[in-house]
Amino acid sequence: MASLYRDVPFHNFEHATHVSMSASKLLKRIIAPESVNYQKDSRTRKGAKEAAKQVERAIHDCTFGISSDPLLQLSIIFATLIHDVDHTGIANKHLVRLDTDLARRFDGKCVAEQHSVVLAWLSSWRITLIPSEHAS
Repeated sequence: MASLYRDVPFHNFEHATHVSMSASKLLKRIIAPESVNYQKDSRTRKGAKEAAKQVERAIHDCTFGISSDPLLQLSIIFATLIHDVDHTGIANKHLVRLDTDLARRFDGKCVAEQHSVVLAWLSSWRITLIPSEHAS
């Protein structure tokens, strides 16, 4: 992903890594909420299993399911890494005002963001599906 970022003052790969680290720290706080009672009664084997299920349910409910969905966690981190891919450093309203190709392609709505998602998505598939020795 780093190679898809431009060398602009703010919307660059360094910014994306800062956003990713922040999101990762927030996810860790969400995934291990302080409000859950982790000390359930587990004196018997059956009690231990039930206590573990209760804690698991409490964490799931408390975190709106984020804690038990690794694909969602990956998606959040992936989104932070791609959110400014190929950003020109020019605000959307200026891209629209200048009537750029990007502004027309995305109908003047969230121009830079949509471009970032499309470019990152296509690049991800290329990396996954076409081994580098066969890429043109």
